[in-house]
Amino acid sequence: MTSKHKDESVNLDGAPKKILVIFLSGLGNALLFRPTLKAIRKGLPNARIDFLIEQGIVETLIKPEIPDSTFFRWPEEVWECLVIFSKLKKEKYDCVLTTFEEQGWKLALFGRLSGIPIRIGYKRGKWYDSFYTQLLAFNPASHEVERHLKLLEPLGLQRTEDPDLSLDIGSGFSQLLQFLPNDKISVCIHAGCSRDLIRKRWPLERFIATSRELNKRLGVNIVFLGGADEQNMVTEIEKSLGGGAHVLIGRLNIWETAFVIKNCALMISNDSGLMHLACASLPVF
Repeated sequence: MTSKHKDESVNLDGAPKKILVIFLSGLGNALLFRPTLKAIRKGLPNARIDFLIEQGIVETLIKPEIPDSTFFRWPEEVWECLVIFSKLKKEKYDCVLTTFEEQGWKLALFGRLSGIPIRIGYKRGKWYDSFYTQLLAFNPASHEVERHLKLLEPLGLQRTEDPDLSLDIGSGFSQLLQFLPNDKISVCIHAGCSRDLIRKRWPLERFIATSRELNKRLGVNIVFLGGADEQNMVTEIEKSLGGGAHVLIGRLNIWETAFVIKNCALMISNDSGLMHLACASLPVF
């Protein structure tokens, strides 16, 4: 391998045997990263791929596909950094991939201090570019999936022409069909989103009006999905319907949620992880 800093991505001299992926985003971004992850797994079947993550939902999504991976948690306190650095140095990774340029200098510095020889990141024209040994050209106009696939280049791997974003949900969730009657059209509604995107939320009164119209005009079966912290919001919507909806807030894991979405005709949501889950679960028209 080479550790010489370059402005453009180049192939490594040898295939890395141990890779650390720093991934600090949530469910939606993890779903969009899966085509790249699957390509790395296919191209380097014997490589160890571990992750440094911030949200547990990412491990829940990725672990079934790469069961031999170790998941480290991003340190919340300064003293925890020392613990993580110690663990990572003992693992002796060949290569670290930073997946989001928005994380800036923190990710660049973290990779540098970890002692990992090959550090791949995005060229931003910033002072911390020098912390990387391989820089990828960053195109803000490119789709996130395409941006992630650029990570394959310095690894010497080929991308697929048509990245597959579909999710293999599996079976074993037939008990959830009780919430999806055959005699009605089922519609999923997710009125929440992450705290970082609250400014983008559709107003609650519009979710209420939409739910009432769907119920009144079409008599649909409405299923509410989301996290437990969104319960109060959903209670207001359900109250406007006079009951009858299925509230599954905080009751399902990611795979059960995907199964319910897949068996509904429509998903109404904000920009959220569940919106991306719906794109990976529902058929594309």
